[in-house]
Amino acid sequence: MKRAISFTLLILLIILNIVETNRFSLALLFAFVLVMLVACAIDFAIRSKLSARLFINTGGRTDKTAEGILEVRNDSWMPIISLKIKLKIVNLYTGDEKHETFNLSLSAREKKKILFNLASNHCGKVRCSVEKMSLEGIFGIFNVKCDVHAEKAMTMLPEVFDVVISYDLHESDSFDNDSYSPYKKGRDLTETYQIREYEQGDSLKQIHWKLSGKLDKLIVRDPSLPLDKKLMVFVDKSLKGETTSEQKEALAELAVSVCQSLIDSELEFVLVWNEPAENVAWVKDMQFSEDMGDAISQIIGSRLLESDITCANSYTSMYGSSDATHIIYISIGKTSFDKEFTSGKVILIDASDEEYRQNNRELILY
Repeated sequence: MKRAISFTLLILLIILNIVETNRFSLALLFAFVLVMLVACAIDFAIRSKLSARLFINTGGRTDKTAEGILEVRNDSWMPIISLKIKLKIVNLYTGDEKHETFNLSLSAREKKKILFNLASNHCGKVRCSVEKMSLEGIFGIFNVKCDVHAEKAMTMLPEVFDVVISYDLHESDSFDNDSYSPYKKGRDLTETYQIREYEQGDSLKQIHWKLSGKLDKLIVRDPSLPLDKKLMVFVDKSLKGETTSEQKEALAELAVSVCQSLIDSELEFVLVWNEPAENVAWVKDMQFSEDMGDAISQIIGSRLLESDITCANSYTSMYGSSDATHIIYISIGKTSFDKEFTSGKVILIDASDEEYRQNNRELILY
């Protein structure tokens, strides 16, 4: 509205000077143009005094709504009549995207905070950023774009469901190994990593009672960590054709549920996932719950992409054939493997199965 009025006045003054030129009409036109130029200069000066920051609550479950705070500050001595801010909210895992737009005014030296909901229907790393911020000039002729950068991200974790891990392995296929790490303790009680004095929090099962009696103090025995893993879990982030956000979330749910159940069962394993955009496979030894937290955050922290190169392909090209006796392979859709991938037993879990929870309540390793 203000822009239309300003342009109308300018056109009328120009017409007036064309029809009847005199000192008064020229002075009026000159004064009007000068005021607009001064106002424009003020608008550009104010722009450098604007700043914005984002605050977002840390990670939560997908059934919770996170609260975001947009803080806008005007450090100039001039008021801002109209400021428009556009936020971009994107789930880096599923690719879901939405926008929030705010219109506000700011007095001189004023700071305002705007609350907004950062709801995500699916798990993943959710990034919120200021996509665009512009202020309307005093006369409304120009929209001055503000060079403001603000960004925050949070991780919405997938739901976890119970998976019963059953295993009946032959001696040759057991998860026991002949070599152990000299640098890190593990859970294999058949081999001793080190003998040391008891510390608060140590399990009573680790106490070496015979040696404790001899030394007249509590001594514990730390178990060893096998070096050659025999169980691997693959999470394939390569997509085949059209895929829904629900299927992508199912992939994450299956990954975290299977991994958590293996850890609860005290089964050590290697977790492998791929990044289709880079054609790489990441490998992480899994033993404790804290190991899983970082890995799952990385898995759901980047987007799944359509690619003919599977997680198995990326792993084979980087590390060669897998020597695991048992592999749990989680993907969206059916996956086939090259002979070079593994000679072990592969359990396929399809995240595109609508009954993926019910059909994967129990995994049998045999």
